[in-house]
Amino acid sequence: MAHIILQLDGKDVDVSKNEKHVKIIPLDKGRIFILGHSDTFRHLENSRQDFIISLGYAGYIDGDLAQQTLSHILNCFDASQIGDLKKKLVGQFVMMIKKHQQIYLFSDFIGGRNIFYSKDGTIVSTSFSLLENLVQTDAHALDQNKVFEYLAMRYVQFPAWIGRFTQHKSIKWLLPNEYMTINLDDSSIQIGSVTFSLDNRKETICSNLANDLLSILKSIIYRSEYKESPVAASITGGRDTRLVAAIAADYYSEMHYRIAVSSQDGNSLKDLKIARKVAKSRGMKLDVYRFQPSRDAEKFISLTEALTPSYNHTITPLVENSHAYALGFGGAFGSQLFAPIPWTTIDDFVTTKLKHAKRFLSVPEDFWDYVHDLLMEEFQRSKNVYYLHDMNDKDYIRLFQIFNAARYASFIMSAYNNSGYQLEPYGTFAALELALQVSPELWGNHKSLSGDALVQKVVMARLNPKLGKILAYSTFRPMIPLSLTTFPLYSIGYANQLAFWARRKVRTCLQKPVRTKVLHGYHISNGWDRPFIDRIEKKYGWSK
Repeated sequence: MAHIILQLDGKDVDVSKNEKHVKIIPLDKGRIFILGHSDTFRHLENSRQDFIISLGYAGYIDGDLAQQTLSHILNCFDASQIGDLKKKLVGQFVMMIKKHQQIYLFSDFIGGRNIFYSKDGTIVSTSFSLLENLVQTDAHALDQNKVFEYLAMRYVQFPAWIGRFTQHKSIKWLLPNEYMTINLDDSSIQIGSVTFSLDNRKETICSNLANDLLSILKSIIYRSEYKESPVAASITGGRDTRLVAAIAADYYSEMHYRIAVSSQDGNSLKDLKIARKVAKSRGMKLDVYRFQPSRDAEKFISLTEALTPSYNHTITPLVENSHAYALGFGGAFGSQLFAPIPWTTIDDFVTTKLKHAKRFLSVPEDFWDYVHDLLMEEFQRSKNVYYLHDMNDKDYIRLFQIFNAARYASFIMSAYNNSGYQLEPYGTFAALELALQVSPELWGNHKSLSGDALVQKVVMARLNPKLGKILAYSTFRPMIPLSLTTFPLYSIGYANQLAFWARRKVRTCLQKPVRTKVLHGYHISNGWDRPFIDRIEKKYGWSK
């Protein structure tokens, strides 16, 4: 399962009844349960009975072996280093460090893995569901506004809760810039905060940014301990995974490309066509994992704690077979890093997004006042924590997007870590800081002929122009810059994009929406929210 439970209340909790792989570390006034087999976490101890545990892959950006990284951290650790560790480590992980009578718990820089804790501070868990099972969960424990908030955020960007409070009134969510300190003498918990400075001074020369991006991605992707091991890079019809896959293929001797497809998902079948072209162009084997509804639909709900929309379930066989590789790579967070920001101010962003959300979620007006204030508070918190060299609302919107994407993806990252290690290269401090340096004129525009992702296209042109010429499905453009020689490809892609927009509008008009009753209103969707609504009804006895 690749989860940690820290229990400090002295109660007789036995999670081993429902889990196959459990390691128990006794404490003076509690216990730590590590749920997962040996390929999903690392645990080191020293002669002073201190230890370090990491869930998910964690390694220094300069390429040290993961085991050496953890050993170095354990021997030299001080709480003042947590900020630097979040910046210098790559991977989506949770790290727990015991030094003397203190335990420190924190996640990676963007919070790609979750840490939840009970309001009374007696139980900590990387799984929301496991923590729910250990506290009182009924209708009185449910925060109705948080249910609405999860649904509304789907139309802001991705469904997730904002801030540290969850739908369970007694469960909090550790923020990405926070860390937890547990005093083993009295079992008390304190939440600490780290502030970060980011250099967002804009670079206008695309070639300079391309050099830096390629250097950063190589330093993250090139993990020397796995150079001769089976390694996989996910491929979709988009661009972000293709760039990661191209870089990885130049380094690993046992490289695989992989994709998950479903006969019921037309987009995934189009992705498969692109993936086959990419694999053939690179001379790479493509492992195709096929989604079977009767086998995989319920598995996905269980693996992601029913907190991920149903439209993601196609990846279930990919997630479940992560153990086939020593390490897996994806392209998550690339879109949030390099996509254009069309809003001028934070207020413009929030107002526009909530206006859109109201088209789908009909609930009392005071909720919209609540979520508006909550979003504005979140942006203010971001400004207090992440200091930008040049104050810029658009860059804070980008920060919001990457952190929201990380919260949304965190349950999928946990699912990958159920049986193996997954590393998302774009979800690191170095990649994020570079993205903030891209000048707006280099963002491009997906509605124009030249498209967007201009910096990434220059990188691909240097790496493998042949690979870059293959049209992406998601943007219908080649992944190399527009020029006289690539103009025909861009023209074809632009025409495909216009045709796709027209077909999508027709499908949207013909599609019969699903209207789900919620308290004091209703939610209109294509059914993406079904696992979440079912979960609320089952766990909390929620009456609509």
